[in-house]
Amino acid sequence: MQTLPSAKPQRKWYKVDLHLHTPASRDYEEPGVSYLQWMQTVVERGLDIVAITDHNTVAGISAIRRELDWLTQLEA
Repeated sequence: MQTLPSAKPQRKWYKVDLHLHTPASRDYEEPGVSYLQWMQTVVERGLDIVAITDHNTVAGISAIRRELDWLTQLEA
C-alpha cells in the first residue's frame, strides 16, 4: 500500500506594527483621540499584532484594558 506524503501545515501571515504610541504618550501626535478611537484605527488598518511603545508610561495599556473590559461587558 502506498503512503501519501503528509500535507505541510498552512502558514499564516500577520499584519504587525511593533512601534505604536497611544494617547498616553507625551509625544502622541493626535490630540483629543480617545483610546476607543485608537483601537478602532488599529482594527481599520487590519493589524493583528501591535506593540505599545509609549514613552515613560504604561498608562495607555491600562486605559486600553479598561476599554476592552467595557466593550466585553457590552457584548454580554
